[in-house]
Amino acid sequence: MDAVLARALEEEADDRFASVAEFNEAFQAAARKCGKRRLRMLLVTTAILVLTAGIGFAFGFGYGVGEQAPENDVGDQVLAAFEVAVGEEPAVERFRERGDQHMRDTKRLELALANYNEAIRRSPHDAGLLVERAEVYREMTLHDLARQDLVRALNVHANQEDARANLGFLHLIEGQLPAALEILNEQVRRFPNHGRGYAFRGQVLAKMNQPIDGRRDLDRAVKLDPTGQYGYHFRALLHTKYRQYELALADYRAAVAVAPENPFGYAYLAQFLARCPDEKFRSVQSALDFAQQGCKLSDNTSWQCLRSLAYAYEADGQYPAAVEACKQALTVVPPTDEAKVQKLLGEIERKMQQLDGVNRSTVNAPN
Repeated sequence: MDAVLARALEEEADDRFASVAEFNEAFQAAARKCGKRRLRMLLVTTAILVLTAGIGFAFGFGYGVGEQAPENDVGDQVLAAFEVAVGEEPAVERFRERGDQHMRDTKRLELALANYNEAIRRSPHDAGLLVERAEVYREMTLHDLARQDLVRALNVHANQEDARANLGFLHLIEGQLPAALEILNEQVRRFPNHGRGYAFRGQVLAKMNQPIDGRRDLDRAVKLDPTGQYGYHFRALLHTKYRQYELALADYRAAVAVAPENPFGYAYLAQFLARCPDEKFRSVQSALDFAQQGCKLSDNTSWQCLRSLAYAYEADGQYPAAVEACKQALTVVPPTDEAKVQKLLGEIERKMQQLDGVNRSTVNAPN
């Protein structure tokens, strides 16, 4: 917020408001002093502040003075502010902010992509923008386009640390482990304090049957980036593989705690709670709760989240619901992972058939 806006707001009220109505009254009085163009910037700035503070009320986004807005509308209020700002001053940063908002908070990937496309059209040599658009492409499973953007970002700026790390990660999720390891070795050499580089390399090493080296990298990732989810997530997978279930559960929970907006953390925690080989770590109700949260956050567009819901329903004996979750997952799963969902669907259907046979035998048994 610039000095004029700050002074205008300060003249009307300090930062302590007894009610939403008081805030709106002060805001509207300040806005009248600022004029139309600065009002738009004030809308953006204040919307961001409201989102950050977690306040569930609106001020000029279709709600009356003092009228309460639903908490889950706050993200849409910020988007509305961005829409106003972009219309008034269509600068690169406006499109970048709006693209990021669509990507992070609303998962409207097509709208995020449209905004990043426009930002890159205006600033084609911004390596950071290319990395951000590549992440959208990866979420959309458009891996070739994601790779093109990451390579282009490195051509623009060879020391763009996120570009190389994300390129290695892309090779990892495609199963190209030697290529991923080569890229991530270079990443760690160039950026020895970049946590995600160690997290991705740790997972590559674990998949290449080098668990000791993989664990060392994952421990390093968590130490360097204690608020990053990847180190915890990949270390949890490694713990699970080697039956260290207590450590695995702690890391699955940590991955959710540091990234509560990410649906995949909930999916893998739910899967663990539904299917852990050690029964004392299972919790069917918690698995259902976490799986449903992941599906909600992903708007039922993540096959991993839908698969975790199927696992949870299966563990609870709700086989028809589990089959339905699998079928829904098959509508969104990429071809490279379709076999995983088909395998689970087959397992659940066989259990249903067996249960049906047992029930018929019981009914037809002589008294």
